[in-house]
Amino acid sequence: MSTGRFFEFRRQIANLKTNYETIHLPEIERATAAVQKKSADALKGQGRAIVREAQVRQYLLDPTLTFLGWDLANPSAILVEDAVDAAKDGEHRRFMDYHGREIKPSGVDSSLLIVEAKRPSVLLPGPSITSSENLALEIVNAFAAIRSGKSRCKHFTADWFDRLNTLADYAARAKQLSGDAPSRVVITNGEWFIVFLNPESALIGKSPSADEVLVFQNLGEVGERANEFCESLEYASLSAKVPTQHPANLQKFVSIGEDVRAALAVELSFNVIGNIQPSMAVRVYARVRTMKGVWLNFCKDYEPPYEIMPGKQEAFIERIGLLQEFANDIIAELRKHANVIVMTPTEAEAIAADDGVVSGWHSSPLSSSPSPELHYLTLGDGAFYVTSRDDFDDCSFHSFGPCLNAGSAATTLPIIRQSRMPPVYFPSGSKMHCAHKSVHAGREGKCILKSFETHMCCQRCIYLTRCWPTGTDALPCSKE
Repeated sequence: MSTGRFFEFRRQIANLKTNYETIHLPEIERATAAVQKKSADALKGQGRAIVREAQVRQYLLDPTLTFLGWDLANPSAILVEDAVDAAKDGEHRRFMDYHGREIKPSGVDSSLLIVEAKRPSVLLPGPSITSSENLALEIVNAFAAIRSGKSRCKHFTADWFDRLNTLADYAARAKQLSGDAPSRVVITNGEWFIVFLNPESALIGKSPSADEVLVFQNLGEVGERANEFCESLEYASLSAKVPTQHPANLQKFVSIGEDVRAALAVELSFNVIGNIQPSMAVRVYARVRTMKGVWLNFCKDYEPPYEIMPGKQEAFIERIGLLQEFANDIIAELRKHANVIVMTPTEAEAIAADDGVVSGWHSSPLSSSPSPELHYLTLGDGAFYVTSRDDFDDCSFHSFGPCLNAGSAATTLPIIRQSRMPPVYFPSGSKMHCAHKSVHAGREGKCILKSFETHMCCQRCIYLTRCWPTGTDALPCSKE
């Protein structure tokens, strides 16, 4: 979570708490007293005892979930009162108060979040337990008691045993439906929250851990531990597992009329044999950011699904044109379903960094390298990281020899072929290669290509202005 969102969330929670206590509860007390034909102050201070669950949802849970990125108006994202059939014969259909889901290409939804709402009059178990960590441990002990056949235990009434059994039943039914247990299960009265981080083990399995249970005893604690609360329950965090979608599915993730920001991206796959990387396979994506701060991948199926990039420069540049056609096609398809604005690389990086969490690929706002063979790169408004410009093709520093003669070679020997150690796709002599040590020094700590290309010519890279924001006058090619 970014710093801005952290403080905004804390402000939102503080406002919810204030409005609930100073506006909603007093009004409910007055309205109930009027119905019962009592004086206006007859029920003063008794609001929490008479508030209904529906009002808790309206005044506390709906705004909290909305700020966490759950689109309550979109049943594809989160469904209110979701019916789930029995996991065992003889059991009745049940209804989950909130069920956040993700879409799979198979058409079977996976369960992200189940929220069980209770009236404010339902208090946390063990009122004598003041530590949230100790209460988490007691909740784990209660599940151990349930599994041993007990009907209650210390700090937990029979009613609380029923509530815990309900959560376990919801998790089991969700797993039966989709094949996987939900990512999170929550029980709350709108002010306190118990969050199960791993429902598979905590609710279904045999060995739950207190580390898998978070307890927030009141809204003040939710605000104080905002990062922990949001990272556990944000749609942007839990939707990281949403698989790549076809552009036609965009309407399932955005609201009607919503402006959508997108950045083009590529998956680079290297076929590595020994110390040589003879080919590069590329697949084009669109990275879409919704207004909820969620980043999703969209791609169309082409034949073949990956384009193999040739070694010769002229053919390489020609193939980039084909990638651009694919990129344009994906964006055009997305624009059938929403107003899509394509970001520049600088805009994409700034927005992703500000979001704090970029789901899916990225360990940094623009690039990640899951392995030496696989790399993901966000490009912005271009289809590849190599530009077609040829202004500096005559620069002598594309080759090792001139750099060595000038005493400025970046390596002790020329890189004469594609290499994995060091990572070089364009060897010495290529017009996309740079052998100059000052360029390599200036790229240190800034270049996002270094995991797969350490000798890329800056003038050919779409991230030129990112690495050299003050201009390129200091580059050796500009001085020749």
